[in-house]
Amino acid sequence: MSATPLEKPQGTAEVPHIEVDEETKEVIKEILSQMKNPVEVLFFTSNTCGNRDTNWCVPTEELLDLLASLAPPNMFTIKKIKFEENSDLFAKYNVEPQRVPVIYLLDGAIKYLGAPLGEEVRAFIETIVRISIGETKLRPKTKNGLEALL
Repeated sequence: MSATPLEKPQGTAEVPHIEVDEETKEVIKEILSQMKNPVEVLFFTSNTCGNRDTNWCVPTEELLDLLASLAPPNMFTIKKIKFEENSDLFAKYNVEPQRVPVIYLLDGAIKYLGAPLGEEVRAFIETIVRISIGETKLRPKTKNGLEALL
């Protein structure tokens, strides 16, 4: 899976788009088929993405839409939150509009700043599946240590 920049007209932002071949889509679909419980993604975006040298909001949204289409029905939902329409939610979740794209999982317990593309996409998909099945794969000693910090 890759994000390929397109030629940009003078004075506009470069807009990369994701490219995913059919074989990769099938692999992703198989991985997502392990989902047992629904996962909601909060996707924070803004019209200001287009004012940057590169607009990473577009490929991030394309990735999320692709994952939603490949996941089992009703197991992966995306709540798209645009700053211009939902500034109150940006404030609630402490998201700065100039930092978008931002992805929150588990109501903000897990945060992705920027586009989870390239090698990051594998970990992102694995995180979604682990949230869905309620499994962390952490050793008991690690879990106990983390619980002690809370």
